[in-house]
Amino acid sequence: MNLESTLLERAHSKCELCSATSALSVYNIPPIKTISADNSILLCGTCRGQIENPASIDPDHWRCLNDRMWSEFPAVQAMSWRMLKKLTDHDWARDMLDELFLDEEVQNWAEAFINDAEVPDKGV
Repeated sequence: MNLESTLLERAHSKCELCSATSALSVYNIPPIKTISADNSILLCGTCRGQIENPASIDPDHWRCLNDRMWSEFPAVQAMSWRMLKKLTDHDWARDMLDELFLDEEVQNWAEAFINDAEVPDKGV
């Protein structure tokens, strides 16, 4: 099974951040050594566009993370943390970020991209 098929199955053919069902594509979460389902998520065009172009972020779109940040998948957890971190000027995002607990490895992964230059990954 290829990566896209694996993620479609894992995500039940929905965006792993907002649950949209159209324009889905694989997004590899940097930093990446080897591309796999463990470090990739399935995103809709809206989420992907806002991640790759932070100037276009619609804060209200990301309220969906209230549910998704509790995903069992570390890649979804890390991306949820990163987006909430970008939205900390909003009380609701700060509150959600305060509630989110990540294990040390996932936390380090989530923080690594924030500290590095933001070069969007174009997926596979």
